[in-house]
Amino acid sequence: MDATEETIGSGRVNQAPSVLEFLVVLAFVAGIVGWMAPRLLQVVSDSRISTMVDFVSDLRSGLKRYGADVGTLLPLDASGSPLPEPALGPDSPWSLGWILTRSIPPSTHGAWERFQGPYFPKARLDAPPLGVSLRLGAGIVGPGNRLVPSPPGFDLTGNGTPSLADGHMVAWLEVPDVPRRDFEALDARLDDGIGSTPEQRQKQGEVIWSPENGGTLVIHLLHR
Repeated sequence: MDATEETIGSGRVNQAPSVLEFLVVLAFVAGIVGWMAPRLLQVVSDSRISTMVDFVSDLRSGLKRYGADVGTLLPLDASGSPLPEPALGPDSPWSLGWILTRSIPPSTHGAWERFQGPYFPKARLDAPPLGVSLRLGAGIVGPGNRLVPSPPGFDLTGNGTPSLADGHMVAWLEVPDVPRRDFEALDARLDDGIGSTPEQRQKQGEVIWSPENGGTLVIHLLHR
């Protein structure tokens, strides 16, 4: 009897798949995987963008509550006085991100008496939906802001000029290591209709982007 055949009690004979049949099945499976992989990656990308939209919305809500409680968008020092700051990581003591995640006020002086944190979960600041880290900044627009560099000059309406007048407080988010495709997807969700060219969309609206540091995403959060 041929080695590829086996006689079964019923009298039927099963023949092992040939090499050709195996290759056909393998090619079919490879085709299915090749068809599905880009779609699965797109689903994952869409999910990350949606999560980032929710992240920004919740962060803005937390900042609004913080501003309503203490009367400023700026971080407070130990004396309870507001101070402008450049964009810093959420673990930097007395930074805006550090303050927003406190459950009890780190001081009893000045505006700290009105503090009712936390205003945002620390775990979410530690693991942003896009990039691998983030920085929160808060400053005063215009001369004398004491920030180097100055707060971003957000063109929120797309008319080619900064939208915030001197003296306004502004809070913003910086996220490095964000590729252009992720910026474009987020920009379409948060800045739809602002900017008619790719270059304009990178510089106008609430979401701006530059190629530095693997792609740096900057998002306007709140101003007053």
